[in-house]
Amino acid sequence: MSSAQYIKLQSQQSGDFTATNNRLNFVIPASYGKITLKDSFVELYVNIDTADVTPATGAGVYISTLQWKNNAGVKTDNYFNNVACVRNAHISSSRHGMVESVRRTDVLRQNLDSMRRSQSTVDSDRYINGTSLTNLVNEQQYSIFQQINKVGGVMSVNNMNVPLMIRLGDLLNFCDSNTVDFNSLGDVTIALELNIANIDARQVFPTVLAEAEKMNDIAQPAAATTVTQLTTTTLFSDKDQMPYYVGQKLEVIATVNGAADTSADGVITNISENANGSRTLTFNRTLYTLTGPAGGGMDTCRVDILAPASIGVTWNRAELVLKQELASAPVETDIMYNQFDTYELLGNGATIYHNVIEIDGRATNALIMPVNANGIDANLGSVITDFRIALNNVELTDSRSVVPYSPLYMDRLVKAMDASDYVVTNLQNAMYDTTELELYSATRTDIIGMPLFTTANRKNLQINLASGGLGSFILYTSIPRELQL
Repeated sequence: MSSAQYIKLQSQQSGDFTATNNRLNFVIPASYGKITLKDSFVELYVNIDTADVTPATGAGVYISTLQWKNNAGVKTDNYFNNVACVRNAHISSSRHGMVESVRRTDVLRQNLDSMRRSQSTVDSDRYINGTSLTNLVNEQQYSIFQQINKVGGVMSVNNMNVPLMIRLGDLLNFCDSNTVDFNSLGDVTIALELNIANIDARQVFPTVLAEAEKMNDIAQPAAATTVTQLTTTTLFSDKDQMPYYVGQKLEVIATVNGAADTSADGVITNISENANGSRTLTFNRTLYTLTGPAGGGMDTCRVDILAPASIGVTWNRAELVLKQELASAPVETDIMYNQFDTYELLGNGATIYHNVIEIDGRATNALIMPVNANGIDANLGSVITDFRIALNNVELTDSRSVVPYSPLYMDRLVKAMDASDYVVTNLQNAMYDTTELELYSATRTDIIGMPLFTTANRKNLQINLASGGLGSFILYTSIPRELQL
């Protein structure tokens, strides 16, 4: 090789992947040599399929994206990173056995990301976003599953086999390492369980500014006239303000020839910009026929954005993309990383919750994540009002109850994150919402963090939580590990 290159491995399982066919295994041969794991990633290829509501009047392109749903099948509006597509992750080596295994890595990574990086609406970050946030500038929302055109006659298109990128280092801490010599590591197996049962598709309705749905009247013609074009009453200073695009299917409602609420639907085939800032929409068919000298004309015209008859998501195939380095590239021979042990617990609606959990003596921190009803976000909200935590009967909260968001809460959280070598960059921890016009909702992503002292043997973590009725939550403990090659 003259330079580093990317190589692809297909999963041992074939698609289509479903809620039951949701396991992926990738086997990386030792002969691949030197691999930079932190620059390697999994790609899941996804299609969003829509059925048109009235095929006879043309097939529309519907902006659509992924949507999270909880274990009960209820669709939610919470934003989620691509990393949430993977429920459990495991990596093992033929020469070193199990390297790292994390259950519920979806909850762990989704919530850690809220503090490690600020969510963004800009296009440059879309590679980690299967769901997109509303743009702050113009309140429009787009998707990686469509290419949208708002001017001229080039049709918008549905993208096929859209790759969702999940960086290996975002799934497994060991994979956040630099170049590793697989000749020393041996054949490596990466096993993933996907969250397909919790992911569905939804339509994205463009934000329609006030009055933007109104179209200009057409005066009574001198002779019978067909209407295939509409001109917006609203004047747009920028095309990003406009909710209409080429290929969009709209329902048009107007008073036509004196008949109120006459409706027709059609697909936009061209959008032209007028000198005054209005837009002229050309449709694929005749919307109305205006009669001649008596009783003709069109007024009180408005348009509505149509929804497809059905919408669904197909998971076609999965690949592992590896960055293979030169044979002369330097490698890590002593890899330090953190293994997270997972304890899934249930509060059973308790207002005062006590539990003693035996954990590994090497654990350097504890992260408690109360899981929201959506099944992915950690949110204290009104659920946990205060808490105390002890380790082997040694109080870790200064012998007092800790109130969420208090200085002591923040101090322990930051130190707990630091114990796992994570830098906290965002204490706002906003819980993002994919449907509200605001960037985020009033709730927030929350974690109870506590640094722990280490012991030679297993130790007892004592948790005391006061709440308004505690549901399910997950305890993660971080264990420093070292792999010498």
